[in-house]
Amino acid sequence: MPSGSGENRSSFPVPSGSGENRSSFPVPSGSGENRSSFPSPSRRGVRGEVSALLASGIAVCVIGLYQFATGDVILADGVARLTAVWGSPNNVGLYLGRLLPIALAFALLWRGTRARLAYAGMVVLFGVTIFLTYSRGALLLGVPASVLFVLGMIYFQAHHLSRRAWLGIGAALALGAGALLLLFTTERFQSLFQSGTGTAFIRVAVWTSAVNMIRDHPLLGVGLDNFLYEYPKYILPAAWQEPNLSHPHNFVLDFWTRLGILGVAILFGMLVAFYRRAWGAFKTPSDLYTRALMLGLMASMVDFLAHGLIDAAYFYVDLAYVFMLTLALTQSFSHQKG
Repeated sequence: MPSGSGENRSSFPVPSGSGENRSSFPVPSGSGENRSSFPSPSRRGVRGEVSALLASGIAVCVIGLYQFATGDVILADGVARLTAVWGSPNNVGLYLGRLLPIALAFALLWRGTRARLAYAGMVVLFGVTIFLTYSRGALLLGVPASVLFVLGMIYFQAHHLSRRAWLGIGAALALGAGALLLLFTTERFQSLFQSGTGTAFIRVAVWTSAVNMIRDHPLLGVGLDNFLYEYPKYILPAAWQEPNLSHPHNFVLDFWTRLGILGVAILFGMLVAFYRRAWGAFKTPSDLYTRALMLGLMASMVDFLAHGLIDAAYFYVDLAYVFMLTLALTQSFSHQKG
């Protein structure tokens, strides 16, 4: 940027002699003028970041579906599971679960038939890929919770979709419900609540061990990435099949064991601030793009909360990136009031 224009060349607040705030974030002035150097919500840069995020999801799907078609899969519990660029199918569900509700929000709220069809195509692509992971956390918690959040917000916020659109949504939900019923015919999902050996019972045992660990280290936890080394001291007999776990499969317990009670407080502080800002931007948008994006980001965070109840949620590079990008995009679009 040319320095003569007075625009801020740094991404951090830089004081000037005139007292002007040159922060890269929106800062109100006495006249109501926003002097931020951060691009407005209609600027191509911010939209490019969102498009790149969704494009990364498309790339994951293409790679994963190609692998699935060529037999490069993980065979477990009677099903062939898609892995894409990760070693575990669950990671695919965790990542795409954050992106699907963003695409869904644009498919329902954005203008133009072509654009809506493109976003709807992404939703289908993400959904099919997640289905082929057979990730129980994604298919039973994360995706349903985020999709219902989007639809509920659209309905209760009086967004007037056509009757044909609602019929299409109803058909898609019926198809999704049928797919879930089909999943319960597989060995993987039938074993979920199998007494003594099912995943649900093992998860409860792991959570119990994590709580015992927290009881011994309530303030500071055991440190980043130290759950793996401390867990054998607390493992219960019911969880003997998985002795080498690196996290407790619950986002609250994960933050607490790694960062202590202060880490949990910071997490919930960020979540409260996020939803306050996202809701404010959603209620008083500068344009339709803002409304659609804020709805998608709020639903993406719902996936974080729902899927994170029984699996990892943050302490992987890709998941931490999406989480922080979600906060940053919300900050950039939020309306500051002076």
